Amino acid sequence: MCEEEGIDAQFHKGGILTLARGEHRLPVLRSAFDAYARLGSAQQYRLCSAGEAQERVHVTKISGALYASENASVQLGTPRLRFGAGFRRSEAAWYTSAPR
Repeated sequence: MCEEEGIDAQFHKGGILTLARGEHRLPVLRSAFDAYARLGSAQQYRLCSAGEAQERVHVTKISGALYASENASVQLGTPRLRFGAGFRRSEAAWYTSAPR
């Protein structure tokens, strides 16, 4: 949608890396990974060692990480300044389709 509307959302599909900062946080990442696997989404997630995580980010006390490859980030900033006409079209469509 952003590309179609000419919206500069700074979309970047680089994944999300959730860090375990200390050994005590590793079971949380394992639990999250197991939950994604039960939902059939394990192929989108990977448990990473401390070394693998350090290759991506330089943070102290990393014990491991969970990498979500299909996630992306957007930076919307100030909508009216950055979106321009595309935002107004979307906004108008929302208002006209809203129940009265």
